[in-house]
Amino acid sequence: MDVEIKTKKPNSPKFNAFDVVIIVILLLAIIIPIVLAIQAERESLTSGVKESIVYKIRIDNVPSEFAGKIAKKQNVVCSESGKTIGTVHSVSSALSYNNYTKNEEGNVETVKDDGELKYIVVTIKATAVYNDVEGYTVDSERIAVGKTFELRFPDFEATGVCVSLSGK
Repeated sequence: MDVEIKTKKPNSPKFNAFDVVIIVILLLAIIIPIVLAIQAERESLTSGVKESIVYKIRIDNVPSEFAGKIAKKQNVVCSESGKTIGTVHSVSSALSYNNYTKNEEGNVETVKDDGELKYIVVTIKATAVYNDVEGYTVDSERIAVGKTFELRFPDFEATGVCVSLSGK
């Protein structure tokens, strides 16, 4: 009769479920705070603070008869998104374009072009949210100097460029 005797190897690793549970708990204790910190930082960058802004839109090539169609306190709507992006605070009178020429002495002279087409500058007030990612946004519409807007007023539609922006 042969009897097998099993002997333990002195340094053999033993699989232990308790050890695995401890390792998983330690990993979670390290990973969870890191994930929460990253998520909090992203939220702080995108949430932003509400503040009042004033920005100016220059509208070129406006026929003289349409220059008076924009008035104070009218809502300004972005035609592309359909969202209201502020209220008209003021409107410059229709301004003639300036032509610059040099005289015989080489000095620059300004001559006003009294043609039919003028330009106007519309000052708009709005409540915007500022964050480090997008800058100023009004109703999710980004407001930035140099951005071109398709604007709709109650009696007038135009394309204009933001020429200045200031927060208050």
